[in-house]
Amino acid sequence: MPHVVIEGPISLEDIWIAYHPLDITEGDARFKTEGCYLSKDKSELLLAALVVERGYVRKFYLKLHQHQESLTVKLDPMTDPEKTDGVRRLVAIIAERILAAVPEVRVARTNIKPFLHIDT
Repeated sequence: MPHVVIEGPISLEDIWIAYHPLDITEGDARFKTEGCYLSKDKSELLLAALVVERGYVRKFYLKLHQHQESLTVKLDPMTDPEKTDGVRRLVAIIAERILAAVPEVRVARTNIKPFLHIDT
């Protein structure tokens, strides 16, 4: 499953407070997030996501999961979309935005390095 683990001082509550809907186009692909939902215990955050590529629309949730010293950006297994390049790229885009907003964090692990447009 595509994922990015980010280490450093960051909380899902901070991401939830700073959330702004995403709507970007890269080449022929379009990426959107339309909602942000923080769990009561603040350990998980869901982003309602949409990817349009090659004329196909995929709707799913991205899950951000808080660990003690890190957080993971991944697909929510309940929605389990096809793992296309566009879906992988949206996981990377969310990770890139977190990395840009919090300079003290870094990518600890990922299985989608070619989709991240940053040095890891």
